[in-house]
Amino acid sequence: MTDKLHHLDTRLASFGRGDASGEGYVNLPVHHASSYIYSSVVDFKQAQLETHNYGAEKYARMGTEAVLALEKAIAELEHGYAARATSSGLSAITTALLAFAQPGKSILIPKGVYPATQVFCENFLSQELGIGVTFYDPRQTDQLVPLLEAGTSVLYLESPTSNTFEVQDIPALTEIARSRGVTTIADNTWSASILSQPIRLGVDVSVSSLSKYVCGHADALLGMIVANEPCFERIRIMARLLGQNPSPDAVFLALRGLRTLSIRLERHKENALALAGWLVDKPSISEVYCPGLPNSLDNALWKRDFSGHSGLFSVRFKDEIPTTRVDQFIDDLRLFRLGSSWGGFESLIIPVDHDSFASGHSARDGVFCRIHAGTEHSQDLIDDLDRCFSKHF
Repeated sequence: MTDKLHHLDTRLASFGRGDASGEGYVNLPVHHASSYIYSSVVDFKQAQLETHNYGAEKYARMGTEAVLALEKAIAELEHGYAARATSSGLSAITTALLAFAQPGKSILIPKGVYPATQVFCENFLSQELGIGVTFYDPRQTDQLVPLLEAGTSVLYLESPTSNTFEVQDIPALTEIARSRGVTTIADNTWSASILSQPIRLGVDVSVSSLSKYVCGHADALLGMIVANEPCFERIRIMARLLGQNPSPDAVFLALRGLRTLSIRLERHKENALALAGWLVDKPSISEVYCPGLPNSLDNALWKRDFSGHSGLFSVRFKDEIPTTRVDQFIDDLRLFRLGSSWGGFESLIIPVDHDSFASGHSARDGVFCRIHAGTEHSQDLIDDLDRCFSKHF
């Protein structure tokens, strides 16, 4: 087992290797299997009695060696008790919410949350299960006290939030929730499991999309739920009841992605901060939402709770600039592609609909664009933007 005192880069090169080195393999092999064969009834019954991360019966849906190795690796990186892999980031979110949301009680969701999370809470938890859903300002910690005392079962956190990237005061929020017996769940996708460890900050359950930076090459779907010891059993049971099972190929790609994760994130960070700093001075830009910028409202919290910056941020154009002109600007870009699932090597840009984050949110005019800085050379990316700014604004 890797010494926990080793540097992160060394741990990333070692975690999740399983017993591969003992068999002569550098990486764990991919197992395309749906069932295990036993040599006798005695062995079959014994397997049903044994308890491991997924439960009893040894069965591919309960986890192959590679799945268990990845879960252990991410749990250690996030300082959790244990982890459970799922088929996608959204399935990690929905599984965790279903595990702790309670009929007759409400859940609290930050304004500006990942739109798919908002849709699940409003359209399924609320309308189908009758669970109350209340949206709160992610920065207003004091406002949560009366809400948490009104029959709340889950406080959901997302730091930074999607599209506007507000950083939440996780330690303060989790302390308030814990004192009232409320379970906290945090989306940790932006941090790629290594830039921040929500469980160390007091969170009960951390969810993330490994499709993003961990896999890192825009070619796999995978989610992960990491929990502290008191909460993990409910996660394990809910994931099993829902039949959550990751693709073996996605698990292989995630294990491979861990080896270069720190190196890739360093380039994403450098490019994001270079682009965001350059965009701040553009006359057509009203605001840049990037917690790593020194003048950001959340810079102090970001520096306290995060060890680095990912490649994702957003900008807002001046109110008088029409949507059609921003659309033309995006269409003319050459290095920035138009696509939603960020976290790969490629730079992306998309226009963001106000309705996707405006549920109870303070109104903001102007066209938003979300930008993902890939691993290309930063000057080439700036030149691409500059050419289109000169043409359209």
